[in-house]
Amino acid sequence: MTVSKDPLSVDDRENAVRVSILGQEYPIRADADEEYIREVASYLNERMNAVHAAEPTRPLSKVAILTALNLTHELLDMKRQNEEMLGEIERRTKEFSDCLDQGLSDS
Repeated sequence: MTVSKDPLSVDDRENAVRVSILGQEYPIRADADEEYIREVASYLNERMNAVHAAEPTRPLSKVAILTALNLTHELLDMKRQNEEMLGEIERRTKEFSDCLDQGLSDS
């Protein structure tokens, strides 16, 4: 999902999906369907609420930064796990292929 960085014109605001994050409304214009935009915003809202609930006196800008850091950590961890799984799949595929080649050459 790519979110537009340009300021929204009046027409764009009418076509944007309005979401609420930490009690503030935001018009989101993105190249995704409305349901997905709402799902993403809801997830972000939940995560920001969790950070805010842990330290309610922390300024919202710091809540946003901490939430971004937490989400980035999760993303990078998932990418690492994905790369490890792909490596394991490639290793096993090669082993299987080698076994098949060995079996075919023995016959």
